[in-house]
Amino acid sequence: MIDNIAEDGLSRQQFISEFAIIGVVALISPCVAVFIALFLCFAQKKNENIILLIFFLALYLSAINATKLPEGDQEAYMYEYLSIPAYSIGQTLTGTNLNMSVFVEKHEYGWVILNIVGYYASFGYYSLFVVEFSLIIYLLLFISIYRFYKKINIENQYISIITGILIVGFFPQLFSQTMHLERQCIASSIFIFALVDYINREKPRLWLLLLPAFFHTSQILLILIVLTHYLHYIYNRYNEYSASRFFVSLLVFSVAIGFTSVFATFLITQGPSLYGVERLSHMGNSTEETLDVFFALKLIIPMCGIILLRLIKSKDVLVPYETKFYLVYGCLIIFAMLNPDNTMKYRFFNMSYMYMPFIVPLMFSRSQNLHKVYLLAVSIFFPIFFFTTFHKHPFNFASTSEIILDSLYSLITYR
Repeated sequence: MIDNIAEDGLSRQQFISEFAIIGVVALISPCVAVFIALFLCFAQKKNENIILLIFFLALYLSAINATKLPEGDQEAYMYEYLSIPAYSIGQTLTGTNLNMSVFVEKHEYGWVILNIVGYYASFGYYSLFVVEFSLIIYLLLFISIYRFYKKINIENQYISIITGILIVGFFPQLFSQTMHLERQCIASSIFIFALVDYINREKPRLWLLLLPAFFHTSQILLILIVLTHYLHYIYNRYNEYSASRFFVSLLVFSVAIGFTSVFATFLITQGPSLYGVERLSHMGNSTEETLDVFFALKLIIPMCGIILLRLIKSKDVLVPYETKFYLVYGCLIIFAMLNPDNTMKYRFFNMSYMYMPFIVPLMFSRSQNLHKVYLLAVSIFFPIFFFTTFHKHPFNFASTSEIILDSLYSLITYR
């Protein structure tokens, strides 16, 4: 029987009390607050404890992001943010403020609106905006993980949710990108949220599915894959595994549509961003360092192996449209690895990090005891890995001791 462990929930009064206590601790030490919430998850096994973990872990990671010294892409985004009060909303949306700085570029409308709203919501204080922005990314991902594992059939469902949250929270490579490739990260998190929503409802919310493209146009490739939902003669929701027999052909079909449609869409679109045209028209001419293929394969091979085992060994418990999630990941990897442009190759591959928490916990999912041991091991490994390698981050954050010992206020006001 599928293990859906999560005993009867906390009372409203108990939840508020625990939230208040952990909240006070978070003001003094957000790191300690996270591990108190994590301890309660394993000690009480209540769904409300996961909610506490989701909020305080997202807040902690966002506060760490506020200590990052803006450089590279983030520096450009910071100048866009700081330019907002100098121009009207119309000028900002239409890109007529481009002469403000060499750093300011034309971008998608969703990104521009987020900057405008974020500027006033953070009172023009950039570090606070970083916290708010990071919170959106992590909350979208954490909630998606929660909903995904609540929907699919899997042993040790409760622990799988916690493990997925800890993977996305404490995977160093993903963390380092959240305030570097900001547009890609916010767009990817929205897309994953829309994809999980589609699996839960068994039909897509078209507006939610299209929303990521208004933050970064690269998401159009993945959106087109999900829109094959409407091709019912190819993709039968009640016979998911029969459709997976066409996995390879559908994969090739989706990637081919992605290449041609993205290129054609950007050529004919008059919008605030020409990112797709510029990248595709100069494909192969990028001067940026290419993706480390050996490192990529060390992640791709196990991930694909877990997916294949899920499709073969667990075909009798797959829920409608579950394989669509794995199909999206497969197309993303193929697009990244076969792309001749260095920039697009590593940036599309970086998007795949967000899919790890939905796939890694599936390993050994047919054996309840072995699966539980595996999940506990993974849950212990990622936080240790994060803190012991934090000093090796390619970007300039606060020191490891500071992110562990400092107060919430100290982290947010670090810069």
